[in-house]
Amino acid sequence: TLIAPKAGSLKKGSPVFYKQIEVGEVLSTYWDSPSQKLKLRIFIREAYAKEVHPNTLFYNASGINAKIGLNSLSIAMESLETIIAGGISFFTPSSYKQKPVKNNSSFTLYNTKEEASNTYFTIKFLAKDSFGLKVGSTLTYKKVVLGQVEKIDLQDEDVLLEVQVDTRYKKLINKETIFWLEGFEIGFGGVKNPSAAISGPSITLKPGYSTQKTQRFILNPKSPPPHFKEEGLRINLSADRLGGLKENTPLYFRQIQIGSVISYTLNANSTALNIEVFINPCYAHLIRKNSYFYNASGIGMDISIFGAKLKTETLESIITGGIGVLTPDDYLQKAQDEDHFKLNEDFDEDALDWKPKLISDKENCS
Repeated sequence: TLIAPKAGSLKKGSPVFYKQIEVGEVLSTYWDSPSQKLKLRIFIREAYAKEVHPNTLFYNASGINAKIGLNSLSIAMESLETIIAGGISFFTPSSYKQKPVKNNSSFTLYNTKEEASNTYFTIKFLAKDSFGLKVGSTLTYKKVVLGQVEKIDLQDEDVLLEVQVDTRYKKLINKETIFWLEGFEIGFGGVKNPSAAISGPSITLKPGYSTQKTQRFILNPKSPPPHFKEEGLRINLSADRLGGLKENTPLYFRQIQIGSVISYTLNANSTALNIEVFINPCYAHLIRKNSYFYNASGIGMDISIFGAKLKTETLESIITGGIGVLTPDDYLQKAQDEDHFKLNEDFDEDALDWKPKLISDKENCS
């Protein structure tokens, strides 16, 4: 089914072309009252049905499409037959073909081939390697496909990639947009991007907010640091050792995750570690100048004459590590960005009795 702004000279029996070969015809045209749209039912012969893909573009090839410029006259027409009887043509913009569509799929019918082609725009990347990307590898954001790789070539010692992007997502791409490679990963924290094991790596992005546009970008081999350019509280913890902590290790308040580890480095004289932690803005009010941080990774075991007592923050922290934080009843003012705290290896059980009343001033926080 083709959804069209107008039928023009198209009618029952009008031909459908692929590469100027007649491959089908219009079965009917009708006005769909519920959607308030004009629709055309078309038939494509079985031998050519496999040429119709989810990103295939259809356009009205009827009549003559003329452009008059300062130095030339450009005339485009699909065939002499389309001038008289009207006709529809289709093409797939990428050299990579997705799976053919099934019966009863719907597409937009564009007025001209130029209008159909303008549904995509091209951006380019320079990278040190192709990283396993191929023609047809996808560009995604929040698991939604925005476009795909159209061309891969060498430019001096770098790899040049051209990506075709759906115009609907143009607002996501500007001078501050960051792009990186998203591939299959497996570790103690679980499997990341399992689909990439079959389909190969893809490109993903973090939208920028600049008003400046560009079509050339750098493709980073890995994702930016966690919570990059994200609103929230950033503090530093001093620890004697890393233990099971790593990037994205969760931070818990009363067993609720309120943040995570961004990064970790040795301090200036290498006597301890400095661990940078991000706290979600909805929970920033929980962190005070005298908050108590402790390492919740693994299992702590206290043995006494009355038996064994098991201590851990959550089952997840046993496997992936974790940090806990509590705030005393006599809490001080709110913590600020870059404040420093000690990360305690042993847990003070008296802290479990703390029940400060801490109310957020943030809206839309549950």
